[in-house]
Amino acid sequence: MANAFRFRLARVQRIRELHEELARAEFSAALGLANEAGEYVEFLRREITGARRSMAQFQGLGALDARAMIAKDKSIESMVAMLGPARQRHEQLQLAAEVQREKWLEAKSDAQALEKLEKRHKDRHVAEVQQKENQQQDEVAIGRAFRRDQAELEERKSKKGGTSPFREFEVLPDRDSTGHSSAHSPL
Repeated sequence: MANAFRFRLARVQRIRELHEELARAEFSAALGLANEAGEYVEFLRREITGARRSMAQFQGLGALDARAMIAKDKSIESMVAMLGPARQRHEQLQLAAEVQREKWLEAKSDAQALEKLEKRHKDRHVAEVQQKENQQQDEVAIGRAFRRDQAELEERKSKKGGTSPFREFEVLPDRDSTGHSSAHSPL
């Protein structure tokens, strides 16, 4: 098809789309890691809260088992010690996810810019094709009108018998009674 649109930067556009997809996948992976780290922080908080509640209930029973109390206390201390680094890791992973998000948004913006450029080029192409088609149709219509006018003119000529439009004004030679033309008479 001669009028088919072909975007000259289609390869560049496809590469940018691939970069955008890759950046989105990297952002998604980084966000997933950050979310997992956040869930682990919340898990540690719940465990610490639960262990402290359990220890308080155990102390409220009146019968204290020193070994069990020391074990629960060490367990709580261990979880509290893990909570700080878990929070720090969660914050680092959130920052890394935000960096990946910015990269993805930049790649997305680049891809969208080429999409907009393609749309403008396609719209311009469609307008040019329509203009050419309109010009061709105008030429065909003018040709038809000219041929129709020529045919009507020929038809009018044939109806008049091919005579001059000035036929009624034509001067005929005068004839005398002898049938001779008076133009040749000696008068």
